[in-house]
Amino acid sequence: MKAFPTKLLCFSFLLPVLVAAAPEIEIPAGRILGQDKLSYITRRPYYVYYGIPFAEPPTGDLRFLPPTPFRGTSPQAVISSDTYRPACMQGYYSGPISEDCLHLNVFVPQGALILKKYLYASI
Repeated sequence: MKAFPTKLLCFSFLLPVLVAAAPEIEIPAGRILGQDKLSYITRRPYYVYYGIPFAEPPTGDLRFLPPTPFRGTSPQAVISSDTYRPACMQGYYSGPISEDCLHLNVFVPQGALILKKYLYASI
């Protein structure tokens, strides 16, 4: 289980490289549909992927245990990433909250260069 944070860190660094080509990407847990957006400030286009699950929801038998990697329902499943997911439960927060809050929001500039070097990440 100690390798999970390292894998998550590597995934978070590699995901922008993987999604730089198109607003739809494929991962072992299924396909992720992104969106084309335009920055209000710089007027530059970018891709956005809201709510990509990185761990199983910590509910039921998984409550109070370390996160387990997200496996998805099937490799053909489509994960829609069109809105923000609820935030984690915490002190006062006026927005929607849920125990199922282990998601990532990824923003990638369109036309990003594909990284062709080895990435080394350590915690």
